[in-house]
Amino acid sequence: MATSKTNIQTIDGYVIRISPYKENDAMVTVLTADGIRSFSARGVLKQTSKNYASVQPLYYSRFSLSVSASGGSSLKEGMILQYVDGKSDFERLAAISFILELTQKMIEGEEHKTKYALLDGAMKALNSGFDPLTICMIYFAGLLNVEGYGPNIDECAVCGEKHNIVGFAFKDGGFLCQQHIESEYYRKASRELKIIRYAFMVGPENYTRIAFEKKECLSLIRDMADHLETLTNTKLNSLLLLSKA
Repeated sequence: MATSKTNIQTIDGYVIRISPYKENDAMVTVLTADGIRSFSARGVLKQTSKNYASVQPLYYSRFSLSVSASGGSSLKEGMILQYVDGKSDFERLAAISFILELTQKMIEGEEHKTKYALLDGAMKALNSGFDPLTICMIYFAGLLNVEGYGPNIDECAVCGEKHNIVGFAFKDGGFLCQQHIESEYYRKASRELKIIRYAFMVGPENYTRIAFEKKECLSLIRDMADHLETLTNTKLNSLLLLSKA
């Protein structure tokens, strides 16, 4: 971020929320590498506005802002740096909607630099043409980890046993050994356990390392969504669209 003598600031970031407050005006919220930034944008909801395109959801844009003495910011000019086109690919479009909702509902709090890295990695992976559902799965797992909601994937969450891991349950804290699996419902095949471990271990720089099958991704994504709803009463409405992709 750079500040000029004319009180103009330039920021680069992902648009995560547009909140209309007048007929054509809006407050725009952007996730940058330095945290969350909000600014007003006059006339930006008009499709004829020169800044209309730069404030579309999850577009990565450069914004030139005028900053008042009180600290309020207003948009002078926006320029698109990167975006993912999902119009011709329903699965990618569904993934964009899911990632946007996840970001909006889990971006508050701290660790913004880590969350920015997760989102940046996800969007670049989508832009590369990599499997959208795998990206959604890893992004979701990463956000849960950052928020402290991630499971124990190193040992049995009940007793600490590192061997004979046969199941997984968020409600029990993560991996479960043969002795502490309460129900056959929570028993997982070896491949399922490896996918869970991978999703919660991989960093944003490795989104495109391995692609998994749709049913495998959706199974873990649904479990994570149930876990999030149980903990925070947060329901992910875009999960239905993702399931139909």
